Amino acid sequence: MKDRIAAWKQAFEQDDHAVLPSLTTFAWDFATYLVLVRIVEDAPVDRDGRKMMGALLLELLRKNFWESTVLAVRRLLDKSPLGGKKGVCSLAAIVADVKACRNRLNRRVFVEGIAGLEYDDRAIEERYHAYVRERINQGTMAFGIPRELQYENSRDRHKQFDFLSGVAADQRSEHDLIRPEIFEALEGRLDRLAAVADHADTHFAHAATEFSRRGRVLNNWGVTEARDALELLTQTAELVGRWFVFTGVGDILPTAQFDKFAHLDRPLIQPNSEERLEQVWDEFAAVTARWPFIDDDQV
Repeated sequence: MKDRIAAWKQAFEQDDHAVLPSLTTFAWDFATYLVLVRIVEDAPVDRDGRKMMGALLLELLRKNFWESTVLAVRRLLDKSPLGGKKGVCSLAAIVADVKACRNRLNRRVFVEGIAGLEYDDRAIEERYHAYVRERINQGTMAFGIPRELQYENSRDRHKQFDFLSGVAADQRSEHDLIRPEIFEALEGRLDRLAAVADHADTHFAHAATEFSRRGRVLNNWGVTEARDALELLTQTAELVGRWFVFTGVGDILPTAQFDKFAHLDRPLIQPNSEERLEQVWDEFAAVTARWPFIDDDQV
């Protein structure tokens, strides 16, 4: 089980493509897009009521953002295996791998193997009280408690497994197992976003044909839906991490180490630079115009 547990932790938070980095990137991009929306809302309009902003760049930002959100959902819901040459770091892969180990993931493994805690919380508590009495008898009135004597961590871990196993506290056994319904509930949460992942498959990840795309269009996908998806994924990841990795997700929106809004009040382009920008566009247009003129023998 040690290797499997290590793989769960790797896929959850340690890999560059792990679940936690994916969630923080999703949250950062979403917050950035909200700022962009507010900028557009506050922008002045011309006589025809159109926003006086560069549509060229705004459309690029808008398009890339919405593509990235559905692809982020798809990555986290990827049902490919966790291990092997085609292994993926996804919530679905972690849940499936843990589920496959259900018969070996007993209470003792949950407490000792995953959390790295001592199994017998009562024994820890006895040592804790002995330590406190010893310090008081020595006349020490202010002292810290070593981590190995903090019995609450082990006790809380057992309480978590009481819920997961459906076993009452007075009926505990080290051989208790997690109820199958727990995995069904986790899979059910992820399945709520299946349509989003399917849309990413057919419209962005793969060049699906019109026939293949038929009936697989995501009708509603806007700011509200994206935020709800991020919330569902974050809360599901919190449960998966809390139970099977012994870590939570924390605040998924990173704290910027720079001034996020620096220079946004400055013009995007310098005065009289339109001619140079047009030149850049025209030069590339001239290049692409030549591409179709390929001779047969250049195959």
